[in-house]
Amino acid sequence: MLCIVPRQDLTGADRTWAERYDVGNVLRYSRSSKETCIGKGEYAQVKSIDAPKNRLTVELKDGTERTYDPRRQHSPAIQQEPVAQKVEPQPAHTNDIAQGFGLGL
Repeated sequence: MLCIVPRQDLTGADRTWAERYDVGNVLRYSRSSKETCIGKGEYAQVKSIDAPKNRLTVELKDGTERTYDPRRQHSPAIQQEPVAQKVEPQPAHTNDIAQGFGLGL
Protein backbone atom coordinates (compact mmCIF):
# COMPACT_ATOMS: atom_id res chain seq x y z
CA MET A 1 0.00 0.00 0.00
CA LEU A 2 1.32 3.41 -0.97
CA CYS A 3 0.79 6.16 1.56
CA ILE A 4 1.35 9.66 0.24
CA VAL A 5 1.36 12.94 2.08
CA PRO A 6 0.01 16.14 0.45
CA ARG A 7 2.51 18.98 0.12
CA GLN A 8 1.07 22.13 1.64
CA ASP A 9 3.97 24.45 0.83
CA LEU A 10 3.12 25.21 -2.84
CA THR A 11 0.61 27.70 -4.17
CA GLY A 12 -1.07 27.39 -7.55
CA ALA A 13 1.42 29.89 -8.95
CA ASP A 14 4.35 27.87 -7.55
CA ARG A 15 3.11 24.80 -9.42
CA THR A 16 3.73 26.52 -12.76
CA TRP A 17 7.50 26.45 -12.16
CA ALA A 18 9.45 23.20 -12.59
CA GLU A 19 12.05 24.20 -9.98
CA ARG A 20 9.40 24.08 -7.25
CA TYR A 21 8.91 20.31 -7.73
CA ASP A 22 11.09 17.57 -6.29
CA VAL A 23 12.09 14.35 -8.00
CA GLY A 24 9.87 11.67 -6.49
CA ASN A 25 6.82 13.90 -6.00
CA VAL A 26 3.59 12.12 -6.89
CA LEU A 27 1.22 14.25 -8.96
CA ARG A 28 -2.54 13.78 -9.28
CA TYR A 29 -4.07 15.59 -12.22
CA SER A 30 -7.50 17.15 -11.69
CA ARG A 31 -8.01 17.96 -15.39
CA SER A 32 -7.23 16.23 -18.66
CA SER A 33 -4.80 17.77 -21.12
CA LYS A 34 -4.76 17.05 -24.85
CA GLU A 35 -1.30 18.60 -25.07
CA THR A 36 0.29 16.26 -22.51
CA CYS A 37 -2.12 13.32 -23.03
CA ILE A 38 -2.53 13.05 -19.26
CA GLY A 39 -6.07 12.28 -18.17
CA LYS A 40 -8.18 13.56 -15.31
CA GLY A 41 -7.51 11.59 -12.12
CA GLU A 42 -4.23 10.10 -13.36
CA TYR A 43 -1.18 9.86 -11.14
CA ALA A 44 2.42 10.38 -12.22
CA GLN A 45 5.76 10.58 -10.47
CA VAL A 46 8.33 13.30 -11.17
CA LYS A 47 11.42 11.69 -12.70
CA SER A 48 13.46 14.74 -13.69
CA ILE A 49 13.37 18.52 -13.63
CA ASP A 50 14.85 20.93 -16.17
CA ALA A 51 14.52 24.23 -14.32
CA PRO A 52 16.20 26.47 -16.96
CA LYS A 53 13.72 25.27 -19.63
CA ASN A 54 10.87 24.95 -17.09
CA ARG A 55 10.18 21.32 -18.02
CA LEU A 56 9.09 18.35 -15.92
CA THR A 57 9.46 14.72 -16.92
CA VAL A 58 6.92 12.47 -15.22
CA GLU A 59 6.30 8.74 -15.36
CA LEU A 60 2.70 7.57 -15.59
CA LYS A 61 1.35 4.42 -13.98
CA ASP A 62 1.76 2.45 -17.24
CA GLY A 63 5.47 3.37 -17.40
CA THR A 64 5.23 5.96 -20.18
CA GLU A 65 7.01 9.25 -19.68
CA ARG A 66 5.77 12.73 -20.54
CA THR A 67 7.85 15.90 -20.58
CA TYR A 68 5.99 19.19 -20.40
CA ASP A 69 6.02 22.79 -19.25
CA PRO A 70 4.00 22.90 -16.00
CA ARG A 71 2.44 26.19 -17.11
CA ARG A 72 0.61 24.16 -19.79
CA GLN A 73 -0.98 21.59 -17.47
CA HIS A 74 -3.57 22.65 -14.89
CA SER A 75 -2.03 22.63 -11.41
CA PRO A 76 -1.88 19.03 -10.22
CA ALA A 77 -2.12 18.08 -6.57
CA ILE A 78 1.44 17.46 -5.41
CA GLN A 79 2.12 14.73 -2.95
CA GLN A 80 5.23 13.29 -1.48
CA GLU A 81 5.95 9.77 -0.33
CA PRO A 82 6.83 9.75 3.36
CA VAL A 83 10.30 8.67 4.33
CA ALA A 84 10.17 5.17 5.75
CA GLN A 85 11.55 4.95 9.22
CA LYS A 86 13.14 1.75 10.44
CA VAL A 87 11.90 0.86 13.90
CA GLU A 88 14.17 -1.38 15.92
CA PRO A 89 12.34 -3.81 18.20
CA GLN A 90 13.05 -3.18 21.84
CA PRO A 91 13.71 -6.15 24.11
CA ALA A 92 10.99 -6.70 26.67
CA HIS A 93 12.02 -6.27 30.27
CA THR A 94 11.98 -9.52 32.27
CA ASN A 95 9.60 -8.06 34.87
CA ASP A 96 7.17 -6.96 32.12
CA ILE A 97 7.08 -10.49 30.74
CA ALA A 98 6.68 -12.02 34.20
CA GLN A 99 3.82 -9.64 35.05
CA GLY A 100 2.16 -10.53 31.77
CA PHE A 101 2.09 -14.15 32.95
CA GLY A 102 0.82 -13.19 36.40
CA LEU A 103 4.07 -14.11 38.17
CA GLY A 104 4.29 -10.74 39.98
CA LEU A 105 8.07 -10.41 39.86
